[in-house]
Amino acid sequence: MVTEEQLEIPQPPPRWWLRIGLTLVVVCALVAGGLWAHRHFLVRCADGVSRVGPDAACIGVTDGDHVFHEDLTEVIGLIREENRRVEESGEPWVSIAYFEPMTLGEGDKGTSSIEQELQGAYLAQYALNRPDLGGEGSTPQIRLLLANPGSGSAQWETVVEQILGMTDGPNPVVAVAGFGQSRATTKKAVERFREHRIPMVGSTVTADGLSERGETSFFRAVAPNSDQTAAVVEHLRRSQREDEDFTVRLVEDGNDHDIYSSSLRQGFVRAARDKGLRVDPVTLRFLSNENSAGNALATVADKVCDDSSRADAVYFAGRGRALKTFIEAAGAQGRTCPTTVYSGDDAVGMFFDLTQFEDAAAYRAFLRRWDQSAVQVQYTALAHPDAAATIYAGDTRNPYADFLEWYEERFTSEADLYSGQAMLGYDATFAVGLAVRSATGENTDKELSPGDVRQMLGSINGETAVRGVSGPLSFGRYGNPENKPLPLVRLDPAGDTHHYVLEDVLSPEGPREGG
Repeated sequence: MVTEEQLEIPQPPPRWWLRIGLTLVVVCALVAGGLWAHRHFLVRCADGVSRVGPDAACIGVTDGDHVFHEDLTEVIGLIREENRRVEESGEPWVSIAYFEPMTLGEGDKGTSSIEQELQGAYLAQYALNRPDLGGEGSTPQIRLLLANPGSGSAQWETVVEQILGMTDGPNPVVAVAGFGQSRATTKKAVERFREHRIPMVGSTVTADGLSERGETSFFRAVAPNSDQTAAVVEHLRRSQREDEDFTVRLVEDGNDHDIYSSSLRQGFVRAARDKGLRVDPVTLRFLSNENSAGNALATVADKVCDDSSRADAVYFAGRGRALKTFIEAAGAQGRTCPTTVYSGDDAVGMFFDLTQFEDAAAYRAFLRRWDQSAVQVQYTALAHPDAAATIYAGDTRNPYADFLEWYEERFTSEADLYSGQAMLGYDATFAVGLAVRSATGENTDKELSPGDVRQMLGSINGETAVRGVSGPLSFGRYGNPENKPLPLVRLDPAGDTHHYVLEDVLSPEGPREGG
């Protein structure tokens, strides 16, 4: 009899490949699940928006599902609501991306400025989608996407690639508007879009280097720095013709990495030479990219305010934040410095870090010191509500009245339009929308491409100029608005309701494009 112990059951050979395979499957599943969880719970902010960069800010493109900053809650909510209406309308629709930093850091615009730009962009979308409000037709409907490249547009490449991936299909992105401030990163984003021939309309970017010769993809709703400096130089030249002892000094930011300030400096020097403006041969200089910039601006203020050499006018070729530092230094220890400082459009940046709502005591203290210093500040604004009456004088079709009515209807906050930011967001987006409608024509079933829109933007000139709320938009050969009027605005520290006082409306009077 054979016992169980005597009966040896043969064992199959070990299947090492199966064990290894099963182990790999389990590991891969765990890794994939971990990556999904990481993306879903730790990286993902919303559809199309993820945490990117050293500050883990929410970067990307949204239709309004994600609010990038709590101060933008109302306007982004309205954009989301309008986008949902468009998607459910049953009408053909396309998308416009509004490219603007919305998670902010040092050196960025303030949230109030961003909010106003987005308010303007939304009102343009709202009007375009309703033929009774002047949208010139109703198809295709416009969906407005918000594209956030982060503080300083540092994550421009991530967002540009995301937008480029959305330019095909039945409801493509056909153009990009906005672009924030004139920075090196802004220029890189513009150049990447240009490589792919994506049409763009800048709302507040003014550095001349953003334009290109040849086939144009980049347009803008605002006068470039060369037009701003030409207009101011002509204004100062008139003062010298009336008073031959009228003196002018130049204060410049020598930071060549700042394409706005360097463009402003170059434009002023060139215009002064061409128009024969007499400028003190000694240029006062500071470097905004150095930690000692505040000390340098204090030294500049000492020289400007010296009784023995004080100029009647100073042109400040730098940004608004640096201008604020200069003014604080000019009025230090109760000093008075009765001179007029002229600058470019970024002078509004004086208030980016300091608002009456966020730090009322510091805000009032700065205004009091500024008022006591006797320094006057005037700048070439890109838009101003009071300028519309002059720009469209005698014309019953002044578009600003409708714009103001829509603003007051759609937003709960009191209209804060004197900085001009909302008007510019509107004009840039509205120009794109009209180009979309022109490219569609009577064929409402036509599938639009960015190339169709780019071609029609180039046709906005002469009789087909856009009646912008900031002034007529007639694009020249290189995408800049031709002869666009420039409000000359005085910043009044003692203003009761606002600080932006219209002094005059200037003409660029500079050499025209292609000339």
